[in-house]
Amino acid sequence: MKAIIKSISVIAFLFTGMLYAQTSISTNFTNNNGSSMITFNFQNTNANDVIITDIASVTSLTGANTATLWYNPNPINQTTMSVSTATGWTQVSAQPFTGVANTTTNVGQPMLTGLNLIIPGGATYGLCLSLNGSLRYSTLTAGSYTFSGGGCNLLTGTDIGFGGTLTSGINNRGFLGSVSFISGVACTGAPNAGITASTANPVCPSVPFNLSMANATFSSGLTYQWQTAASATGPWTDIVGATSSAYSATQTVDSWYQCIVTCTGSGLIDTSAVLEVTTNSFVNCYCQSNATSTFDEEILNVKISTLDNTSACGVAAPGPGSLAGQYSNFTTSVAAPILSPGVVYPFEVGVGTCNGNYNNWTKAWIDWKTVCLPIQEKKFIALLPLLTAHIPKWDWLLFLRGQLLELLECELF
Repeated sequence: MKAIIKSISVIAFLFTGMLYAQTSISTNFTNNNGSSMITFNFQNTNANDVIITDIASVTSLTGANTATLWYNPNPINQTTMSVSTATGWTQVSAQPFTGVANTTTNVGQPMLTGLNLIIPGGATYGLCLSLNGSLRYSTLTAGSYTFSGGGCNLLTGTDIGFGGTLTSGINNRGFLGSVSFISGVACTGAPNAGITASTANPVCPSVPFNLSMANATFSSGLTYQWQTAASATGPWTDIVGATSSAYSATQTVDSWYQCIVTCTGSGLIDTSAVLEVTTNSFVNCYCQSNATSTFDEEILNVKISTLDNTSACGVAAPGPGSLAGQYSNFTTSVAAPILSPGVVYPFEVGVGTCNGNYNNWTKAWIDWKTVCLPIQEKKFIALLPLLTAHIPKWDWLLFLRGQLLELLECELF
């Protein structure tokens, strides 16, 4: 097995008479690959907690991007990777940043700042950094790699470091950049729980969102209990398992949230300012869906009734969640058509090649319930092969009748 140890930089900051030593652990891998996410383990061998405050990494894209940090309270040790709340991951923070393209060096630029992710003493957490796209990392020789500083280790390598996408990790990939942290000073008096904050509001039914505490003071020796209620005044109910400083929640109705923070040393408590999270109508919600590769064919035109929308290879759509070459959301820029039950509507899709030439198929699906469904629960309404591959446009007709059209009307209105 291959082991590598990287030197670290230590920077001291003086605030109001107290000394906080910030430690940064950097990797030294070669910048030679990339996609949209990277994973690694962060191990705290100290007796006291540490607080991760900043993460820097490398992108190949100049311009607007968004960095998201996820954590898993269990260390990564597996042969496949999928990062989601369903697989034990919690989103810590998502922050926009302006990327500076870098495909040659391993020097990271700040992507996430002002974090307060507490790693308990003696614990090892799995971490995942994801971008909207164009994250750089390194293809590694199989083995283990360790970068140390401040009593902590950044661990990666085989069955730990995965690149690729959140839904389809690729083994033996190495993080480029640095992780900065400070020692967690144990609380001694009354804690400060701050204000309850959400990564989205309103939210879509049954779609995860993340709760945190803005303007709170984080230290070691704190415990957390998230609560929910149907009104701002309660009654409040403890959320089972929601005992970290951040919580990934789902809901189908409007709900209120707060977090009770307790200082174990003093026994004093504070409660975060309550927040109401409202629920969008399902007609304004679209399930996350994207390809795992940017190569080859793309859908270049869609027509149904008054809707006639054309797109181009490699260009990201303007709607939220769009990924160039993988997923296009035009709901913010293209008006939805109004369909009536009992009417036959031609549905035309134009498919074109954007890279290599391969045979392909087109499928059409529809959500027939009012929540985002996994693909196996969606209503399958058509599969048509592309018999002549890689023509600039391929037209086909899908006739919607009876029940299916009524269901589509529910989706659109």
